[in-house]
Amino acid sequence: MGRTKKGLADEWRTADGLILLEGWRRDGLTYDQISENMGINRATLFKWSKQYAEIRNALKKGEEVMVYHVENALYKAAIGYDVTETDQTETLNEATGEKITTKHARKRHIPPNVGAICFILKNRRTEKWQDKPMPIDTTALDKLDAILKEARQAAENDVEPTETAEQESTNEIQPETE
Repeated sequence: MGRTKKGLADEWRTADGLILLEGWRRDGLTYDQISENMGINRATLFKWSKQYAEIRNALKKGEEVMVYHVENALYKAAIGYDVTETDQTETLNEATGEKITTKHARKRHIPPNVGAICFILKNRRTEKWQDKPMPIDTTALDKLDAILKEARQAAENDVEPTETAEQESTNEIQPETE
């Protein structure tokens, strides 16, 4: 006799089931992969995550941890880091016949990754680091400067300001009013 979906959902809502769900999501499994591991289809997983807060929270918590790990790895790649590499050699002591194991540890620096640096800067400081800076539209400022300049000149000469050439060219002939 098979289990009902309600019974199966209850199994996944146990502490062990929730730990598995959280771990699978933390490890980067997709919802398709998780639902396959659970023996259900994706639609059922989404239904359960809406219906049962503990399933939804386990998936969310696992995803948050995964994202933090990825962010940390990206940051580490961007700034560079040191690693300790260990080599092990075995030699045979001819006098005693014993194997002698020698370990050699050495530190090595992994330099910053330019691609990671670019990704972080383009996404966190877009105003400064985007590939194609957005052009600043100065049309309105230029028009305002021209109007102010003309107004200042008119004030100096005690003359009424005239329409700018651009305004004159855009004015249409208006019919006379009665």
